[in-house]
Amino acid sequence: MSVELIAMSHSPLLGINDPAPEVEGKLNEAFESLKKRAKEYDPDLVIVFTPDHFNGFFYNLMPPYCIGYAAESMGDYKTTAGPLNVPDEISADLAQYVISEGVDVAISREMVLDHGGAQPVEILFDELDAKPVIPIFVNGVARPFVEMERVRKMGQAVGQ
Repeated sequence: MSVELIAMSHSPLLGINDPAPEVEGKLNEAFESLKKRAKEYDPDLVIVFTPDHFNGFFYNLMPPYCIGYAAESMGDYKTTAGPLNVPDEISADLAQYVISEGVDVAISREMVLDHGGAQPVEILFDELDAKPVIPIFVNGVARPFVEMERVRKMGQAVGQ
């Protein structure tokens, strides 16, 4: 088994408040380069680490991390609304493994993704359901925050 990492951010302003032409050109070149890399690698499974901007997770339930067993994009900021192709059995195995590695993680059978998770998937693969995707929410907006060492430990468990 091989693993490829593509790290990219997201922006709610893509296609809404375009940057200067020279910046937009460089941005589009970077996206095309990453898209080509993803196509050449042709993953069997994509894991997307995603924030949430109080669209799917709220103060009444705000885990440090959550692995989606099923997920749907809400379609905000010019992303597509609709379901992702989430392999629930693999998600369940992943959650159990992460827990066995000493990282407490929540699960969701109805995860809602906003542009933070949907946009990178769409940019890389053109469609939300082009590849099996396991979304992993990482709380980065609401206290209490976990220490970076614990975030690293969670990422390491997922990577294993």
